[in-house]
Amino acid sequence: MLKKSLSLAIIAIATLTGCATLPQQHNEYTTATPAQQTSGLPLALPPANLEADILYSLLVAELAGQQQRYDIMLKNYVGAAKKTNDPGLAEHATQIAISLKAHQIALESAQLWHQTAPDSGHAKQVLAATLILNQQPEQAIQLLEELLASGQQSNIELLAANGPNFSPKQRDDLITHLEGLLAAYPNNPQLLFTQASLLQLNDRHEEALNYTNKLHRIAPGPRSLSLQARLNHQLGHTNKALTKLNKSLKDHPQSRSLQILYAQILLEDKQLLKALEQFTQLSTQYPQDHQLKLTLAVLQLKNGFNDTGKKQLLALTNIPEIASQAHYYLGQAYQQQSQTEQALQHYKQVTNNEHLLSAHQQIGLLLLQENRFPALQQHFNKARKDNPEQSKNLFIIEAELLTNADHTSSAITLLNTALKQTPNDINLLYNRAIAFEKTNH
Repeated sequence: MLKKSLSLAIIAIATLTGCATLPQQHNEYTTATPAQQTSGLPLALPPANLEADILYSLLVAELAGQQQRYDIMLKNYVGAAKKTNDPGLAEHATQIAISLKAHQIALESAQLWHQTAPDSGHAKQVLAATLILNQQPEQAIQLLEELLASGQQSNIELLAANGPNFSPKQRDDLITHLEGLLAAYPNNPQLLFTQASLLQLNDRHEEALNYTNKLHRIAPGPRSLSLQARLNHQLGHTNKALTKLNKSLKDHPQSRSLQILYAQILLEDKQLLKALEQFTQLSTQYPQDHQLKLTLAVLQLKNGFNDTGKKQLLALTNIPEIASQAHYYLGQAYQQQSQTEQALQHYKQVTNNEHLLSAHQQIGLLLLQENRFPALQQHFNKARKDNPEQSKNLFIIEAELLTNADHTSSAITLLNTALKQTPNDINLLYNRAIAFEKTNH
């Protein structure tokens, strides 16, 4: 009877395997694991000697995946991998965790996978990637060095891609380690690019440029050209950067990265009309890139093309992932034209964290300009209710607005209310102290 149930369970899992559709794997892993870019993750037939309870757990996992209960699916696969020490199950558990962006669980599963399959280059690649994403680059680089020494794909550029997440001390340690590797592999493009990128992040621009120039001699192309231009711009050689980029675009007319960088540097150099021309061209060339359209609309406003800019922004408010930004810039446009009600209407539709606090601050300024104090109080009370995680910051913004408008006693009362919720908050105490100082207390 047991053998029959085992056979049925194996057949069921084999039938279900690959049917559960997982979310698209997170891009941070794609460099390390290109073969895993799949929405349905196939699993090899489970070992025939698995116990019935484990086979049942795997069957439940696959059924849970079909019902999009990925938490159950992940838990069961991780549990089965730990109980059996089977590298295939550990690999599958890792892939599921990666697809769900469960970085810590992915790391634990990848460690088990590496332990049970120590000679697998794929396991080393994925473990290195999970270590990097969990901000443990020191352990990751040892694995990457092993892959490099064995002639396998090391994907050491993951260190560069995730460099902004490391501390300056971590980056300095990596730079020192990479110096040793570069002594052994002086012409390795990945090493050169990673070293230059980490040096750039630590504001060691001259050193970064030296490595980038060497990279360009060995592997010329848009990537090295982009890094060269950015470093020259950061070193104050903006004309040199723009001249080189302009020439490079003739050699690489289809390079989107060079086109965008050229437009960005023009924008940063306050060459607004030239930047507008470039972003117009880019927007035409890449009509589905809404971020480019947003930048173009803002540039149109800055260059005085108000109607065109506002029309473009209004269209972007229908794109969910960019709607808040579009509303924010529309609010700014109407505010600059002293159209208060239209500005308020758009500022109130800003819901993302990037511009949320700034939008509420502008709403407060507009209401104070018209002495609409009850409306100001009502707005911030609602804002704190809708955004409880920003409650403290919204108290501070409202208090600063009241203080600057010479309604300091109201600001103190407001801050006293806020301090009843978080009595030891340094920022609230500091702002109340400033308010007391303005009243000669």
